[in-house]
This record gives sequence, structure tokens and C-alpha cells, in this order.
Amino acid sequence: MKRLMLFLSAVLILAPGMNAAQPPGHFELLQNVPNPFCPSDIGGITDIRFALPQQSEVLLEVWNPDTTAVVRTLVQGALAAGYHSMAWDGSDDGGSDLVAGTYPYSLTAIDPDSGDTLFQNTLAATIDCTVASKTGTWGRIKAGFRRE
Repeated sequence: MKRLMLFLSAVLILAPGMNAAQPPGHFELLQNVPNPFCPSDIGGITDIRFALPQQSEVLLEVWNPDTTAVVRTLVQGALAAGYHSMAWDGSDDGGSDLVAGTYPYSLTAIDPDSGDTLFQNTLAATIDCTVASKTGTWGRIKAGFRRE
């Protein structure tokens, strides 16, 4: 069920200033939102957004913190020009939850005709469940109004 929800949530979400009617003018990899995020929170996913000015073979991967191995492949294949968003739930390719840490993610776009690399960039997502979540805030606020 969790995987189905992630698939359904991987819909087009635009960053501020992006216009879905116009194709992007350049390749871009944006910072994931929210960051940091906690996979165990309600709706505990983060969106990784990117722009492609032309159809490309795309590889979007999440790496372990020391960047020696890929822990999750989010996209591997052809995508049309446009704005894209992929949801990540903080798990690896096997479906196991990853531990807290900073996970680099990389986007590589390759020209489908020539095989040339058109774009490559890396950013990082942080899994951190020690930050007070917004879902738990109401209980602390309500407790502050108790009469003694």
C-alpha cells in the first residue's frame, strides 16, 4: 500500500516560478521538499523536483551518505521535456527504511540519440526524525493550557 501511495503521489508539482504550459529553458535539479523529513511521520515523504528542457534518458538515484553505493533508484528511463517530481519515502530499493542521515541524490540526463551526458548534478536530502513534527505540536500546545 505504501508503494502505491508513493506512485500516486509522484505527480507534477511545480516549484515557485515554474510554468507548466511552457517547457523549461534549462536542466535543473531542485532541493527536495520537505528537507529534512521523517519517513515515520504521517505522509512522511519528500519530493525531488527537476526540469528537463528536452526528452532525455534520466537516472535519478539516492546514494548512501558516503556516496559509495546507490541505495535507491527513483527514475531510470526516458522522460519527456517538462517539470517532474518524484516522491521518496526514505527507503532503499529493497523497501527497508534507511537510518537518519544525509543522503545525496543525483540526476543525470542523457541525450537519447547521441548518448551524450546533457546534465548531471547532486544535492542532498536529510532524514531526521528528532525534529518535532507539526503533527505532534497540538498535544504540547493543548497541555500548556491545563488548569492547575
